[in-house]
Amino acid sequence: MAWSVTPGRIAEDTKNDLYVDAWGFLARSLHLWDPQVTWGGLSNQGYGYLFPMGPFFALGSEVAPVWVVQRVWWSLLLTAGFLGTAGLLRALGVGTPRTRIVGALAYVLAPRVVSSIAGLSAEIQPQLLAPLVLWPLVAASRGRLSAGRAAGLSGLAALCCGGVNATATLCALVPAGLWLVTRHRWWRSRLTWSWAAAVVAATAWWLGPLLVMSRYAPPFLDWIENARAVMRPVGMLDVVRGTTHWLGHIVTPGGAWWPAGNELVTSRSLIVLTSVVAALGLSGLALARVPERRWLWTSLLVGGVLLTIAHSGPLSSPLVGAAQSALDGPLAPLRNIHKVDLLVRLPLVVGLTHLLGRIAVGRPRLEWHRTVALGAAALAVVGAAAPGFTGAVAVRGTFERMPQQWVDAGRWLDAHRAEGQALVVPAANFGEYQWGRTIDEPLRPLTHASYAVRDAVPFAPAGTIRLLDEIERRLQTGRSLDAGAEVLARAGVRHLVVRNDLATNESGQPPVAFARSAVRATPGVTLAQGFGPSFVDATGERVFPVEIYDLDTRPAERLELWAAADVLGGSGASEDLVRLADAGLLTGPVVFDGDRSSALTPARRVDTDGMRTRERWFGAPRGQDLTNTLSAAAGRDAPDYLPWQDRTLRSSVTYEGIAGVSASSSIAEDLGFSGLRPARRPYAAVDGDPATAWAAMWDEHPRLTVDLTTGTTFDHVTLTGLGADPSLGASVSRPTRVRVTADGAAVTASLGEGPTRVDLPAGAHRRLQVEILDTADDTPGRVITGLAEVEIPGVSATEVVRLPPPDTGEASTEAIVFGAGLAGRDGCTTSAREFTCLSGQSTDPEQTGALVRDVPGTHPGRWGVTGTLARTGAAAPPQLTRAPGVTVTTSSVRTDAPQAGPDAIVDGDDRTAWSPAFDDETPEVTLDLGRDVTVSTLRFQARRDWAERAAPAVVVDVGGKEYTRRIQPNGVVEIPPTTGSRLELAFVRVPGAERAALSNAALELEAIDLAGVTFAPPQQRVDAPCGAGPRLVVDGRVVPTRASLTRDQLLGEGAGSWSACEPVSFGPGESHRVEVGTWLGLTAGSAVLRAETSSASAVAGAAALSARQDGSTWRADVPASDVGRLVVMDQNSNAGWQASVGERPLQPQVVDGRRQGFVVPAGTAGELTVTYGPDRAYRVALLVGLLLATALVALCVRTSGTPSRSAPETALPAAGPDRHDAVTGRRSWAAVLGATGVGALVAGPAGAAAALTGALLARTLGPRMHGALRPLLVGAGVVACAVAQAVLSPGSLGPALLEGALRVVLVALVALAALTPVGEQPRREA
Repeated sequence: MAWSVTPGRIAEDTKNDLYVDAWGFLARSLHLWDPQVTWGGLSNQGYGYLFPMGPFFALGSEVAPVWVVQRVWWSLLLTAGFLGTAGLLRALGVGTPRTRIVGALAYVLAPRVVSSIAGLSAEIQPQLLAPLVLWPLVAASRGRLSAGRAAGLSGLAALCCGGVNATATLCALVPAGLWLVTRHRWWRSRLTWSWAAAVVAATAWWLGPLLVMSRYAPPFLDWIENARAVMRPVGMLDVVRGTTHWLGHIVTPGGAWWPAGNELVTSRSLIVLTSVVAALGLSGLALARVPERRWLWTSLLVGGVLLTIAHSGPLSSPLVGAAQSALDGPLAPLRNIHKVDLLVRLPLVVGLTHLLGRIAVGRPRLEWHRTVALGAAALAVVGAAAPGFTGAVAVRGTFERMPQQWVDAGRWLDAHRAEGQALVVPAANFGEYQWGRTIDEPLRPLTHASYAVRDAVPFAPAGTIRLLDEIERRLQTGRSLDAGAEVLARAGVRHLVVRNDLATNESGQPPVAFARSAVRATPGVTLAQGFGPSFVDATGERVFPVEIYDLDTRPAERLELWAAADVLGGSGASEDLVRLADAGLLTGPVVFDGDRSSALTPARRVDTDGMRTRERWFGAPRGQDLTNTLSAAAGRDAPDYLPWQDRTLRSSVTYEGIAGVSASSSIAEDLGFSGLRPARRPYAAVDGDPATAWAAMWDEHPRLTVDLTTGTTFDHVTLTGLGADPSLGASVSRPTRVRVTADGAAVTASLGEGPTRVDLPAGAHRRLQVEILDTADDTPGRVITGLAEVEIPGVSATEVVRLPPPDTGEASTEAIVFGAGLAGRDGCTTSAREFTCLSGQSTDPEQTGALVRDVPGTHPGRWGVTGTLARTGAAAPPQLTRAPGVTVTTSSVRTDAPQAGPDAIVDGDDRTAWSPAFDDETPEVTLDLGRDVTVSTLRFQARRDWAERAAPAVVVDVGGKEYTRRIQPNGVVEIPPTTGSRLELAFVRVPGAERAALSNAALELEAIDLAGVTFAPPQQRVDAPCGAGPRLVVDGRVVPTRASLTRDQLLGEGAGSWSACEPVSFGPGESHRVEVGTWLGLTAGSAVLRAETSSASAVAGAAALSARQDGSTWRADVPASDVGRLVVMDQNSNAGWQASVGERPLQPQVVDGRRQGFVVPAGTAGELTVTYGPDRAYRVALLVGLLLATALVALCVRTSGTPSRSAPETALPAAGPDRHDAVTGRRSWAAVLGATGVGALVAGPAGAAAALTGALLARTLGPRMHGALRPLLVGAGVVACAVAQAVLSPGSLGPALLEGALRVVLVALVALAALTPVGEQPRREA
């Protein structure tokens, strides 16, 4: 199995650093703080690789290719697991030599091992070594080893489990712990306490550093998959057969995350085979004379309950909510509960071996039966692990070596590290590249230069993550970063590393072309170096796999000194830094309200609405993981990267005109493959704009509910269904039948293509619900459907974003900055030559209508108001897009962007080009010329040599006369001179022509030239005089505005602007309303209010300190000053940082929402020392752990293996009743009640009934049942469940009826197997 992966190729397993620079990785693991990556952070469990995995790869790579070392590592783990299991089975006295081999194979070929041995070997390592941890204890309990020797050997096995995954290692100790506590008077046994001491010595080297790290680490366990996601795909049958690892069930756009694991989940034959193996094990445990019955069933039931109690589904546990809350709260380290699978697997292996052993010692005349049974069992075990022998154990994307372009890029960064840090773009959850999958970023072991990257599990403060996400959202627009470049320079960034070789098609991310376009469109950014052989990207541009760009701004120094007077206070969070820079307000360090401390009080203040109440989908594609802005109530417990716990510091949504609007689901709040679409939220159906819409995907019963503030009288509603939308692709299906319910009165109606009136019983209503029953193309559960508009007579809804309450400090507000929320993307990239628009890549911005904000607090004085304009959807001023006198229509468009719209054909701008939808193989164009013209020669100016490569024909209709011509390679078509005012064109395939290199849908048509006809270009600028701009209302007072927009700005090169014609004043009161309406179809992209009384004093700027770094300590000289100052580092903030000037400690202060700073009081001067304090405790813990592990090894060497005759307590019998007595009736009934309780815990009342049925069957029918009948019934039942699953729903849990039925049947079977029938005696146990 280990060598089935293609020779010469490396499969990404656990940590990429091990394959590239293992020694360097181990050296970094000796320190807690790592200053190199993403502005510094804790070394995430790097200590766990110090033994044995790290040294194994470090030493192995010195003598053999890394891929060979990897295969040897897997082989050693599997071999150790096999030998340990075989030895354990022998020590337990079950089976025969041959049946133990089958049992040991069943353990090392278990589904969880096959799924993850080549993907997360460090996680499966403890499970494979768990039998070695237990084996010495069993031998000691049998009197074959001394207590000290057994404890020492068990401790050595625990030591070899490593510390990469602490939970997995601790789980590997549980079977041994359960073994001891099921011994007679275990608490008085020398073996028990010797083993406990050995375990402490074996784990201290990673447990101590873990405790130190957990004290100072960001709450990253709150930022990864939650308990619901981990347990959702895992049903009861998965628990029985071992497919409990949720990653085996995950399929991404690139395919199965774990190929072998996915095969085990989806293959009908493998579902049955893995269940057969489990059924044999459960049948063996059902035999009354199985040894160590108490220990086996305790382990199996503990593991089974833990693996099922947190699964939400039909007939789930009554404690499912509490269990999930615990796993998402105090028990978060145990969230990946699949690691306890060994508690189930080990007893089943013992049961399997015992069953085969009983068959093997059967009657002599059944010898051939025994051979057949053993062979069949062996075939089932090996067959169930079939993916392990085809190379599927490796994750997809194996590679031969680190590509040279990345090696060269790392060296280049090393050579230029003194110039500043680097930022790797675009963001991605994992390192998935066109040449392979490293999961970790490949740059990490290839350079010593500092760099930042946004990945799935950032070990950085929430503020750092939020800033990187804001930069990523700007990159995904494909337009200039604008002030984002300034913010990056403040963070010390000088270089942008564009990874064009990122496989975004496998992760669901937008193509890298958008990020590259944004980088190249940013003023002052220049290409410094490209690496690797060039290739053509999605836009047709030739690019290098890795490109490094220079920012022309001076990056911040490692240590800077600012005057305290330059510090700006404000609401919001780190993502607002970019908006403040856009507004020209980012003049100094910023201390947000959530980071305020008594050490520093900013004298100036800015209020923002940028930190919104949202839900974050942590596993979603980066930049597309946020929902629309939520109400404070809806977002009270919503997961997000929160830099502080005070959730009142976020802006949230309220509604006017309605009490609220919600939906059963929406693509704004429920994640799909393409991320979240905030514009498609439920409010879009009641906003009065038919161009926006609520959309739901794969919802069997999509429902929209509108709650009204008071009883509103109406007798009808008007509904408009969601129509075709290029941004949502071909999956959109218009609703055709709905059920409308008003306060209980329901009406079913059909919907047409336009607005449809639905009559309702007249009366006052407080709630309206619309359920979509059917759509034009399929059932709602198979399509994207929704409602564009729900018009309720007399009801007008307004969505208002309310800013957080103001800070109560002394600083006066100098400015208020409003943003439009999450930006959209028109699907187009830009270059010096052209715009290129990609199919299916456009998304609407969150705000599609008026900008309405409520600002709490008093804000006296007069305020100047300015802002920017943003385009939404297809809305665009026709003056800037249309050629005068010509109307152009087309059969479809690739995107709503004007750069790719029909008018691009005649706008005289070579940068724009119309493109049809991706599935439009017969594109049509109609030009209404407005006058008669004579047409004889047409020339189609298409990109990418389309005319030559697609070789199409065109049907030309002029004034009703039709001609069909083949388009020449130069794009020219000749027809007889024909006069008409209307030109119709249809591009068609030529019958019988060879398969073309390009399809007709690939057409990018820049222009149609008609001989003798000239098209006038559109206007280049639109200006609105004072009073004609967007409608501005401040506290009910209308304020006149002006606006300006150029054609280039409309196309995405910059932004239009608007401003108030006069200063505004807020009215009295503690809350104020600001509303900015639309203008020419454009919305307000931002609004900035500046107080006329704000201080005009210039900011002195930062003084660079010459920093001297030694490990995790920085030193610099601080000059004297009579004013207070602020030292700002380029490192992330963390509670472990300490600073002093001379002997005077400095007070810490978080700056910019993420950077570490320290307040320097006036008059302080001397040597500044900044150190990461916990690093010392971390290294001490490593040293103590090393000493204890060394002592453990020495003790094992010196301790005798023979038990002392003077130590009779070495042999420990199992706890329980006298082993010669039959189970009494009283104990039997207690067992029945216990089984019923476990059933209720697992599956509620239905589970209790099922367990009671199985238990009563075992108790009452047991004496009259043949010894083989009960195991046969148990095994057959499990196999029957597997067949039902395989036939009805392979690869998923299936309908609720199937999942619930399997759950209760399996509970009954386990109860039947667990209870020893009355009259049967358990086997004598030592």
